[in-house]
Amino acid sequence: MARKVKYKISFSINETERTVLRCLCDCTSARGERVVITAEALSRRVKKSTVTVRRSCASLARTGLISAYETARDDGGRSANAYVITDIGWMVLDGEGSMRPLAPSEARGSSTSPSR
Repeated sequence: MARKVKYKISFSINETERTVLRCLCDCTSARGERVVITAEALSRRVKKSTVTVRRSCASLARTGLISAYETARDDGGRSANAYVITDIGWMVLDGEGSMRPLAPSEARGSSTSPSR
């Protein structure tokens, strides 16, 4: 019989990233659906600069909460990106996690043993 291994995934996102994730959720009608939206339109919705929204989307993609896809226009130029919220992203949106500040020991990742 195969042995089961339990995994614990831990990451942190800031409030802006959570707001962007929530906005992408509001733009979709079903899990797994692609949301095509410009950074400008997303920035207007979350009331943040386009630079901040682009940075947040990149961070969410690195963390694995969304998948980002470049899209192209018919003439070959770049168009708005398409985003898909991953299963982990949906878990975050479903409330599995908290937006509490990290304790100093959690932020440093320190252990209970003193450092030498």
